[in-house]
This record gives sequence, structure tokens and C-alpha cells, in this order.
Amino acid sequence: MKKVVLVVLNDFTHDNRVLKEATSLSGNGYNVSVCALHEENLQVFEKIGKVKVFRLKLKSRNISKSKIARAVKYLEFMFRFTRKFKKTDIIHCNDLNTLPFAFFLKTFYNKKLKVVYDAHEHETQRAYNSVGIIHKMYFKTEKFLIKYANVVITVSPSIAKEYSEDYNLKKVYLVHNCPSLQKVTKQDLFREELSISSKSKIFIYQGNLQAGRGLSSIIDVFKKIENKENKTPQHIIIFMGYGLMEEEIKNLSKNYNTIYYFPPQKQENIIKYTNSADWGLIFIENISRSYNYSLPNKLFESIMADLPVVVTPLLELGNIVKNNKIGIVSKDFSSSALLESIKETSNTKINRDSFISLKEKYNWESQEKVLIEAYNEL
Repeated sequence: MKKVVLVVLNDFTHDNRVLKEATSLSGNGYNVSVCALHEENLQVFEKIGKVKVFRLKLKSRNISKSKIARAVKYLEFMFRFTRKFKKTDIIHCNDLNTLPFAFFLKTFYNKKLKVVYDAHEHETQRAYNSVGIIHKMYFKTEKFLIKYANVVITVSPSIAKEYSEDYNLKKVYLVHNCPSLQKVTKQDLFREELSISSKSKIFIYQGNLQAGRGLSSIIDVFKKIENKENKTPQHIIIFMGYGLMEEEIKNLSKNYNTIYYFPPQKQENIIKYTNSADWGLIFIENISRSYNYSLPNKLFESIMADLPVVVTPLLELGNIVKNNKIGIVSKDFSSSALLESIKETSNTKINRDSFISLKEKYNWESQEKVLIEAYNEL
């Protein structure tokens, strides 16, 4: 049985894509481990189904957050990872920051090692590294390291196309971050649990509560449309997730009757909560080419939940929504465009048949087939 280790530079508590990949591989005859960072109150070792999860404790964990300190932590993680997994058969590198581990292992310890590179974004076109000398450094690093990958996987057609062209790759596998195929019946959990009136139209934002996701525009709109007479508001927004803006949103929910916070849910419960809203909001900003090409998992969760969406005019995201008539693509990325789109939801006709066909395409069972096809190439 081939040994596979999927490596991530996080604590592996919310990385549903990697968990789905690991579970699929273990179900197809691979001996699968995930290697992650240890954080306080987390287990050093646990099993999730057949998947073994190892979290590496770093002696350098509590030193400062300077650039030098981060480099020290990175190197310590790499050496601890190498010592533990140098005899593995396949290393599955998630994102560019783990690809040097494969190069190090393959060059100095294990010439027979097979490498899967899984780029969750357009790695050299993220907001922080898409211009100037930083971009050139990342691009040259990826161009050098990708030669050591036996298989390359990514998340959207545009990213796959550019990777093929930039690095002269014969094939880039496309594995979307989709939920499992499931039957959905209409739920009303938010109204039941938050005592929301049936007269209010529920919009939901789900996922990371952080900059770049259009949260400022969403908050601005729902603050403006608050019913200050304390009557039932026509439109309300529920933020379901976690992140840097969590506390701010919790505080806003205490002061505005149009804004609610709801804690993140386990993966198996997400669809029924998503289905309890009336519209989804995916208002990602166009702050980098990676964002413009993105196909976020919340789109596929909305499709699986039969939920129409309001989205920004990003290339991939906008095309799916517009071409299949499953929502509204805003005119631009401004608060005024979002407000206009929210008003349009009352008169917009949704093609409900599109959800049926899209579910057949964008589900984890279909994506798993592509993942196993990629591994068969090894």
C-alpha cells in the first residue's frame, strides 16, 4: 500500500479540501497521513476515519513574529517534517509554501519520491506577491520547484490554463473544492434559531471573515438599510464563519437589526444551513488575478443548497452565475452596486433547472474521480 502524506502549513482544523482529498485517497487504497502545525488545545495525533493526522510541535513556536522568526519556524517545520516522512512514497504539497519540502526530500533523501503539487490559488498572483520584485521571486521559485512535481492540480480553468502556458506543462488537473452530492429539502433553521421574521429576506455570507471578501461593502449596505424604527427589516444579512473580523461583526449584530452573526458549522451541516437562507452573497474583491480566477467553495455549496447568489463580476465566478442564470452579477465591486443587486433580487427569475445540472458536475464524487486519475498517473 503506497504511503501518501499531505502537508499543510496550518493546524488542519478547517481545511475541508485537504480532508476530502485525504479521505478519498484512503478510500482508494492509499495509506494516508496529513502533516500540519500544532497549536495549543489540539491533539498531536488523531485519526479522522482512516486518515492519520500528525501535528508537529515547534520549539520556535512562541518566538516573535518578525520575518526572521517566521523563517526559523518554517525551517524547523521542514526539518521535522523531513525526519518524520522521508520514507513516504508520495508527498502531496498544498500551496507553494510546502513545495520546497518535496524538493528537499527528493534531492537529499528519497530519489524515488513522487510529488503532487496542489495549488489552491494562482500562487504567484496573490495580492501580496503579484507585482514587482516580490512577484518575480515567487514566479522564479515556483518555476524552478514545479519541475520536481510529477502531477500538478489546481482549482479553476483559468489558473490551469496559465500554469500550463507559464510552465510548459502537458496537463494540469482541475479539482474543484465541492461538497458531496446530496439531496436537499428546504430548511428554515436560521428563522427558527435566531427568531427571524418570515417577512425578512435572509442573505448569507459564509466563510472567512477577512479583508478582500467584500465584507466592508456588505456591512456598509446592511447598516444603511437598517430599520431604525425597530420594525421588521425587509432584508437581513447573516455572517456564518470565523476570522479576523469576527468580533467586529458580533458587535455590529448587537446594534443593527439587519446584521446577524452565526458560528461556523461542521462540514456535514453547512448545506442545510445554507439552504435556510434566501440568497447567498459572494462579494469577493478583484484585488489580484488569483481572486479574479477564483471559484470559491461557497459557490459550490450554494449550488448544492439550491441557493441563488449575488456575486461580484469576477471572471470565473461571474461566468458560472450569469451563464446558468442562478443569480445576479453586480455591475461592479462598490457598495452601491451591491445595494442595487439586493433590490433586484425581488424581480430576478432564477433557472431552477440549472441547479440540477450543476450539482451533477460540481460535487465531490465527480472531483474525486479526477483526483484518483491524477494519482494513477504516478
